[in-house]
Amino acid sequence: MQVYKKLRFKVYAPAKDAFTQGAMYANYQKLWPRFMNYLWAFTTESSYGQQLWNTVAADYFIPDNNLQKWIDMEVDLSNMIGKHNRVIVINIGGEPSGTYAPAKDIVYHFANFRLTKE
Repeated sequence: MQVYKKLRFKVYAPAKDAFTQGAMYANYQKLWPRFMNYLWAFTTESSYGQQLWNTVAADYFIPDNNLQKWIDMEVDLSNMIGKHNRVIVINIGGEPSGTYAPAKDIVYHFANFRLTKE
């Protein structure tokens, strides 16, 4: 059996002004990759049980100098080996509280998702 240890992809984040529309929107300058059996963390939704594990959202903060250009992102999947994960979620901004209603949309672009062995 082949084991894929990395998830790699490219991301293009918007300009800094997208994240300065109010205090809560600064949170959206990061990604939070999450892995689970199903999209929502309710134990009644999967006969496999919940085996979700999370990365640390702060580890996927996109620095100002990487905004408005394509950058490579990499997620270590080694904690996922042996689990029955079915869903990969890229949660933009983590889970900040408040109503999401920016004056200007915060638009990310993603490309070239791939699983790699190294």
